[in-house]
Amino acid sequence: MKHKKVILSILLVIVLIVIGYFKVAKEMKPATEKLNKDLSALEVKKRDARRTADIKILSLAIQIYALDKEKLPVKKDSKGNFVSYKLLSGSSDFNELESILNGNNPEQHAKSDPSPDRYYEYYSDGKVYSVKGWLEQENIQNCKLIKPEYCEFEVKGDLATILKE
Repeated sequence: MKHKKVILSILLVIVLIVIGYFKVAKEMKPATEKLNKDLSALEVKKRDARRTADIKILSLAIQIYALDKEKLPVKKDSKGNFVSYKLLSGSSDFNELESILNGNNPEQHAKSDPSPDRYYEYYSDGKVYSVKGWLEQENIQNCKLIKPEYCEFEVKGDLATILKE
């Protein structure tokens, strides 16, 4: 009889612990969800900060190239039309622009987006250039919203201005 009381007491303690665990877990769920959301928002900010820095650095690399060569790097299609470099890491466009910039200065590198499904874009007609990427945040200064989570961030320049400086 005494053993039954001990066993029942132990079972009661276990049941109370389990009930307490679920109650605490239920109360913690909103805090955990908020923490996960905050961490996710920080990751987005981190990727967007890298994107804006990469675009500005790539723009500077283009300017250094232009100062040295007195021209902007351009790409043309088979019909002679100016086309963009789509800078996705490891792509032929990325490798080609990387080679052009490295030929000028080994410290200059083409940049690629931190997300594998996004890319940067460089375009020039020989007179003006544009380097752009798409940010995940929608309320960034100097950013044009294209669609949700795709805010176009662009840096532009022109050869004449670069060569005057």
